[in-house]
Amino acid sequence: MNYDTANVVFYGRVDPVEDLKACVNDVAFLHIKDKAGAADEWNFPAPGKGYIDFDGIFDVLNQNGNNSPFSVEIEFTAAGPSNLEEVNQAVRDSAAFFRAHGIAL
Repeated sequence: MNYDTANVVFYGRVDPVEDLKACVNDVAFLHIKDKAGAADEWNFPAPGKGYIDFDGIFDVLNQNGNNSPFSVEIEFTAAGPSNLEEVNQAVRDSAAFFRAHGIAL
């Protein structure tokens, strides 16, 4: 399965760390996506800029020997990014977030 860390909040209203524990052995790919604002608000900033517990997610993956590949998904708000520089900054912020968590790029 492809697991999306923010869609489980937006569509399912569940805690992604707890949810992942229940299905980690079936996960083969992840969309690493953060969530800000209310659960039903279209607000998906760069990883580390919202409230998804990525440390908890990475812990669940590591504790279960799940080394699935992942992609970073940034959807911004419903209005989308304001300009190309906002997109570039979100990519830089994502890279800094992963480096700070010991994930080589």
